Amino acid sequence: MAFYMTDRVVTKYIGDRYDIWQVERSFSVNPDDSGFIYFVDREQDQTVSSKVCEYMKQLKDIDSCGYFISTSLVDGDIDNGDYIGAYIIDKDIIDIGNLKLDQNIRDKVDVLKDDEKIVLLGNFFRKRLNKDKVMQLYEGDEITVVQADGCLKAGARWIHEDKLFGASFGAQDNYVLDDNAVIIIGSLEKILDSEVYSNMIQNICFKCKDGMFENVTDDIKNFCYEEGINISVINYGDEIKQQYIKSNIIDDNNTFTATVMIVVLAVIAISISNIMYCIMSKMHYGIMMSTGMSKRDIMWIVTAQNMIVLVLAGVGAWCIRIKMLFGTFFPKEVIESTGRYYEGVYAAHTYYMPFILIIEIIVVMLISNIIPYIIIRRASVTDMLEGRDW
Repeated sequence: MAFYMTDRVVTKYIGDRYDIWQVERSFSVNPDDSGFIYFVDREQDQTVSSKVCEYMKQLKDIDSCGYFISTSLVDGDIDNGDYIGAYIIDKDIIDIGNLKLDQNIRDKVDVLKDDEKIVLLGNFFRKRLNKDKVMQLYEGDEITVVQADGCLKAGARWIHEDKLFGASFGAQDNYVLDDNAVIIIGSLEKILDSEVYSNMIQNICFKCKDGMFENVTDDIKNFCYEEGINISVINYGDEIKQQYIKSNIIDDNNTFTATVMIVVLAVIAISISNIMYCIMSKMHYGIMMSTGMSKRDIMWIVTAQNMIVLVLAGVGAWCIRIKMLFGTFFPKEVIESTGRYYEGVYAAHTYYMPFILIIEIIVVMLISNIIPYIIIRRASVTDMLEGRDW
């Protein structure tokens, strides 16, 4: 139970922090100076968002604003080809995400016309796909033929569509773009005016000058109030700070306290068990010592017995938890099919938790063996053989 509760508390904490770390690395700018406009009335069409975006472009304290949407590239036939998750991003906002673009790519982006685009595949496809391989792109209500212009560097990232810590959108929604693609376009306006998107309203992503986010927010809210548009301005930095607060290891105080108490009780119980075992086995220890076995050897026997019990308990707790978290003992397929949704928990439980359990086993074993070691060191062979009190 002690290992189970430790796993429960630590996996949640590390999993939440892992998600935060990954999100922070998705930015190449200060998140406190960037955010997005969320339109509360989702029944409005794209013309409302375009009006707000045009106003924002006129504000001197906004460095960049624009749109990005998720779509798919198809390698091969539409019906049977391999689908690659992709983001179509306005060229004006590419510096918000951590795309790790080479200077030659940036030079091409700077001169893009509104209807021109650059297709960059994830690093995973660098050796598998020819640079000039023809693929098909879902572009609004059209399917267009495109060619890859290059590949992203390993670990290139882009921010999550909608809120940073929302649910995953599926297998292609990952923290990194290694097995995804990015299409940088001069302007998304034409695609957003298409039949597929025109009846939906898109959030506006933007980046302000240093320290000007609150001023910009006031300007945008005043404009939208006058136009009768209901919006919410989300600051990416605030989202990250709130997630740090939510992921505090003692946030669920009852669970944390219960875990500490259970671990302490486990140490006490194991210590008492060791003491009782030593008392009951003292004659056996006396016989062992009379035949030439040293006290150190007997201590190692006690240690080995405790280690076997603790390791089996730790492995059992770890296996129970992985089954509870993912519904299977082999969660790789679950992770691949759900994108970032379980990634933090998976990393915490698979990569970090075994080391923490090993440390906990060592600490519990050392503490619980202190008194038995003292008893064995102080007892003589005669005391053991005659069954005298130690």
